[in-house]
Amino acid sequence: MKRFGWFFAMAFGVSILAFAGELVAGPSCCAIDAMANQKAQAAKSREGTSPSERTVVFRVDGMTCGGCAAGVEGSLGDLAGVKEVMVSYEDSRAILTIQEEKVTTEELQTAIEKTGYKAAFIPTEDVCIRVEGLVNEKGASLLESKLSTVEGIHQASVHPQSGVLCLIRTLGKALDSDLLKAVENAGDDRFEFKAKIMPREEPTNPRKEKEGE
Repeated sequence: MKRFGWFFAMAFGVSILAFAGELVAGPSCCAIDAMANQKAQAAKSREGTSPSERTVVFRVDGMTCGGCAAGVEGSLGDLAGVKEVMVSYEDSRAILTIQEEKVTTEELQTAIEKTGYKAAFIPTEDVCIRVEGLVNEKGASLLESKLSTVEGIHQASVHPQSGVLCLIRTLGKALDSDLLKAVENAGDDRFEFKAKIMPREEPTNPRKEKEGE
C-alpha cells in the first residue's frame, strides 16, 4: 500500500509541475504557429487590396513624331499610380490606366506639359454593347477598326467569346444610337452584326476577362 501511495503521489506531483510549466512557458508551439499563420493571412489579404483603376484620356497638342510621343510616355510612366500609357502623336491623344488613389488628373496634366506640349483632360465614360454575330477574332478586328474611327471614341475593345464590345467615349459624343448604327454598319459579306447597349450594372467586361485569361 505504501508503494502505491508513493506512486500516486509522484504522478500527482509530475502533473502539477507540467501544469505550472505551461503557465510559465505560455502557449504551445502549435498555438504559436496557428497565431503566426493567422497574422500572415491577414497581412496577405491587406496586400492584395489594390487601389481602384480607371482609364483617363488627354488631348496633347504639339506632338509631331514618334519621338514626341515617346517623351510624353516616359514622363507619364515615371509617376506613381500610372499602370499603362499609350500616346499617339497622329491622334494628339494620351490614354492611361491609373490607380486613382495614387495620382490625380492634375498631376498627369502637369507631367505632360513639362515635356513642352499643351494638354487638356477629356471627360470620358465606358459603354459596352452586346453584339450578335461576333463569332471570331476576324470579326472582332473588323469591329475594333471600324468603331475606332467614330468621332468621340478613344478606345475599342472586343471579346468575341462573350460577344461584347466595350468603348471609351467622350462625354456627350458618340451617342448610343450612333454607336448601334456604327456597329451594325460595320458588317460585310462575312459578318452581320446586331447590337444592343448593355445596362451599366451588367458585369460582363471584355477588358477584365482578358486580364483574367
